Amino acid sequence: MELSDIQELIRYTHQYKSCKEYQDNYEVIHGYAVITHLEDTQSELEDAKKLGFTDLSYLPRIGVKKYNADPSVVNRIKNIPDHVNTALCDDNYLIAKLGFDEILLVSSISSDGELIKSLNKDNKNIAGCEDQAVLVPRHDTHACFALTGSLTSELFAKICAVDLRLNKIKNLEVVQTNIARISAIIIRNDFNECPCFYILVDQSYVHYFWSCITELMEEFSGNIIGCHSFSLLR
Repeated sequence: MELSDIQELIRYTHQYKSCKEYQDNYEVIHGYAVITHLEDTQSELEDAKKLGFTDLSYLPRIGVKKYNADPSVVNRIKNIPDHVNTALCDDNYLIAKLGFDEILLVSSISSDGELIKSLNKDNKNIAGCEDQAVLVPRHDTHACFALTGSLTSELFAKICAVDLRLNKIKNLEVVQTNIARISAIIIRNDFNECPCFYILVDQSYVHYFWSCITELMEEFSGNIIGCHSFSLLR
């Protein structure tokens, strides 16, 4: 398949744009050109368990405010965390509760994202309607990355004031804070025995954030990994 044949139909993750020498190793996922691997998969898998970084911005995601005022939304999403700054994860979605009436949904790497697509399609928000949930286009406003491995705590200690040591933050805990001096939503979402943190940052800071993380990773001999290696952590 020639990328030029479909370039008008797809978008590109920042990882794809940055890793130019690996652009032939791509797959189209949810309308994005996504790099599948940079090295052999087994090596990347070992890197990921130590310190890996990848771009998940191809995954469908959406925010919902005032969800508890709209029974139709609650019935469709179903598994909503009970407490603020906690998350739930199943085979289809990671659902984080960011506030009393606000949640964030991120599609899993194996999901088709149909719930998020249907929420967008059926959005009929009416200004001033008290019993209508309000959708937040997180897919357009926030990029999504994953930082994995046993050395994540050491890296976070360099750029985040919040204590994100693995023995201090529980799996499926949410932290809303600043990282590298920009606002971020950080969700711990481990894959089997491998620590994993989803990090959402404003799209306008993507280049800066990518540069900060990739430069700092060199100190710990961390590496960028492709989507295939990341999926094997599950």
